[in-house]
Formats: sequence, C-alpha cells, structure tokens
Amino acid sequence: MKCDYCRIGRLTHTKVPYITFLDDQMLVLPNVSALRCDMCGEVHFHEGFLEQLQFLLDRLTETEYPPETTDWLALNDQLPYWQPGSRVS
Repeated sequence: MKCDYCRIGRLTHTKVPYITFLDDQMLVLPNVSALRCDMCGEVHFHEGFLEQLQFLLDRLTETEYPPETTDWLALNDQLPYWQPGSRVS
C-alpha cells in the first residue's frame, strides 16, 4: 500500500508508541499497531484503535454521549458478562 502523505513510500506494519495529551497530562501507549511509511516515516494508526481509545477517554473524562451511544451503553449493561469457561445463551 502506498503512503498517502509522500506518495512514494510503502506502508509497513509496525508497533509504535501512541502519545496524546489529556488536559495537562501526557498519555503514552507503547507498542500500538500502526502503518509506517518506509520513506517519509509518516505513521497511520488503525481507525478502530482510535475509535476505541476515544470512547475510553470520553468515558474517563465523563464526556456527554450522543443518545445512540447512551442507549447502547444501557443495553450493554444489561447483558451478562462473559466468564472464561462459562456459556452464555
């Protein structure tokens, strides 16, 4: 897959740290799967990872959720939790 940034290099799978700021705090997640360009070094994180991280950070900072997310969370709280060795039917 070609790099969208430089349009010359190829993207390869690698593990890199993800660094972001939460108010005054720096949050570092080591060994995150990503795609890195072998020419320019541009890093592309997987969209699913970014969505999950945003969901967790929103929950941590108690951000208001849109109505569809609130409905999903309420439904999810009603489901039984999976335990290793147990079956849920």
